[in-house]
Amino acid sequence: MKEHAYIVGIDVAKEKVAVTVLVRRTKEKVSFQVANEGEELERVLTEKVEDLRPQETLTIMEHTGVYHLKLAFYLFERGYTVVVCNPLQVRRFAQSKLQRTKTDRVDSALLVEYAEKNEDLKPFTPPDSLKEEIKLRLSQLEDLYQALSTLENQKMSMELHPLPVAQSLVSSYELVIQNLRQQIEKLEEELKAIVRKYFPKEVRLLRSIPGIGPRAAWVMVSYLKGFEGFERAKEVASYIGICPSVYESGKRRRSRISKRGNAYVRKILYLCALSASRFNRACRELFERLIQRGKTKKQALIAVAHKLLRQAFAVLKRGVRYNEALALGMRGGT
Repeated sequence: MKEHAYIVGIDVAKEKVAVTVLVRRTKEKVSFQVANEGEELERVLTEKVEDLRPQETLTIMEHTGVYHLKLAFYLFERGYTVVVCNPLQVRRFAQSKLQRTKTDRVDSALLVEYAEKNEDLKPFTPPDSLKEEIKLRLSQLEDLYQALSTLENQKMSMELHPLPVAQSLVSSYELVIQNLRQQIEKLEEELKAIVRKYFPKEVRLLRSIPGIGPRAAWVMVSYLKGFEGFERAKEVASYIGICPSVYESGKRRRSRISKRGNAYVRKILYLCALSASRFNRACRELFERLIQRGKTKKQALIAVAHKLLRQAFAVLKRGVRYNEALALGMRGGT
């Protein structure tokens, strides 16, 4: 990445952002706080720092779920170089400096220093709008499924209640549940229509793998962008947080998955592993082999999820349907 004349560290919150600007030529730093609005930030930025130009300015912020997105989009469109970094990496950087104080202003200054010390920062580029739309619809679908599950449990509790009035309240739950199911069905049909139109080949290839259902295929196309930017399946596993993480100290040693990625993606992949451990021969043999070795069911299913991910990676990268004979020849995950 080229060297910029200005570095702008932005600590993002829901309503406000704390900003620290480093003028590299003079080493001067300017700090201020402003509303989390792109136009307002840029107005104050140009007031506080004379001659600041977007093309010469690196802006850096942490990934905050959704709060950073509008600002990152705005700054990118205005011509600034935008970096959205992993909060864990910044936290580790702060720990290496033995930093104890944590305020919004200190955090924005830390981002500036982090950018100065790291030359290999990856610039932010807005996600593909179509894949982002699928992600948003999948997120809504998951919320509706969770709401449906909660209401069905509450309805069941009401049906078992001994008071007569409880039975009269059941119908209210049934109406809401019926409406939710209709919304879920409508949303699923919309998702099917989108992927049929724009990603038919990718979904067809993924669905050729026993254990990969529609939602899993949609997740891989949208959340994982069809594995664009990944060279190995191991990188994808690390990205979504199903790679093993070993902790060892003295005689104590434990291994577990890192859980650093998207929890929703992990959940969908784990559900696929449940199915694949029965219907995908390569995954079933791996599952049974691990159980025989004394692994827990959960550990075996995580290994199956890892293998399933490698199968999905292979079919998309090679552009060919799933081949069971080839899959049975694949090593690893044991």
